[in-house]
Amino acid sequence: MSPFRALAVLFGILSLFFVQGADDARARDIMAAPFDSANIDISAIAERVETTTNETDVETAPDASGAVSHIRLSARSQGPIYRWMVFSIRNSSPIPLDYVVVAQHRSFVGSGVIWPEFGTRILVDAQASPGLPPTPESLNTADGFSFRIPPSQTITYALEVTGAWPENLMLWQGDAFDTQRQQVSFFHGLLLGIAILVAIYISSLFNIRRKLMFPFAALFAWTGVSFLAIEFGYLPILLDVTTAISFKIRGFVETAMAFSLFGCLYTFVELRKRMPVAGYPVLLLLIAGVGLIGFGYTDPIIAAGIARMSILAGSFFGLLFVLMLSRRGVIRAQVAMSAWVLIFVWALVAALAATGILTNDLIGPGLAAGIVLVNLMLAFTVTQYA
Repeated sequence: MSPFRALAVLFGILSLFFVQGADDARARDIMAAPFDSANIDISAIAERVETTTNETDVETAPDASGAVSHIRLSARSQGPIYRWMVFSIRNSSPIPLDYVVVAQHRSFVGSGVIWPEFGTRILVDAQASPGLPPTPESLNTADGFSFRIPPSQTITYALEVTGAWPENLMLWQGDAFDTQRQQVSFFHGLLLGIAILVAIYISSLFNIRRKLMFPFAALFAWTGVSFLAIEFGYLPILLDVTTAISFKIRGFVETAMAFSLFGCLYTFVELRKRMPVAGYPVLLLLIAGVGLIGFGYTDPIIAAGIARMSILAGSFFGLLFVLMLSRRGVIRAQVAMSAWVLIFVWALVAALAATGILTNDLIGPGLAAGIVLVNLMLAFTVTQYA
């Protein structure tokens, strides 16, 4: 055998090896239903299809006879890159099974501090083969599709993804998802109701004493309510605004929170009178905060980043100033100590959560409950002033 012919045979063997490896890599795992847990993360199981054309074909899982067909996917999102996540489920039980696939929007947790990334829509469409396409679910902070798998059938589903790949794609059992949704709605409603009542109470104290501290405290409480309404997905729905406008509202709310925090620091302990070396810089920051609020609506990403760093820095130095004045025997500082400790702890945990250092599932609900606790302590503090 000539060297050239031997080389050709070798390349042929290698090509068969790599083609076989590629086919194995493209092989899609078929999930068995039902499963024991309430939900499973299928981000790593689903096949990721990425193309530069808005139409593509994807193979379905083999049916009972081993036959394989194709799904013709037509993108609804804007290009130039089109993405789908494809997965297959086999119902081995004798009864139909209901499931919901959910992609959670990015919330405050993990959104970043300097250049925060606000949550946007993730899943825009869903197709199935064989059978009917999944039904869209109306969710506040996530995209979801529900579907039913007939007994003894294998169905392939394709979810169209807009933007980056979802960090978690959860497959819920239908009953478990409904139960979890009711529990979350109750928790959100409870926290939001308490926060609104506290904000109304703090606002009413201005009628008792016409002091500047009460409007600043009320503004901070109402920004906390707005923060919760945004995180829970209620505010964009209530105002019926687009995604771009909801970003501007978030920037406005977070900058207003930073502004009101510095206002509370300046007025609670009479900082310019008690500590002029710190009072005048805080007054300048307070004046600059007025412009930052307007900038928050114009460029929400940059403004929200500045506001988040300002809240962390303001809570730290505020606690430091209050501690120094408290040791000097200033009654106002001693009264405000508990509130500033809570504000600093909440701001620190919020910063760690935003940067992704804290990623536990309880961090988001904990931050929501924390801002309500801060407002309650703020209400007790300003009541003593009143």
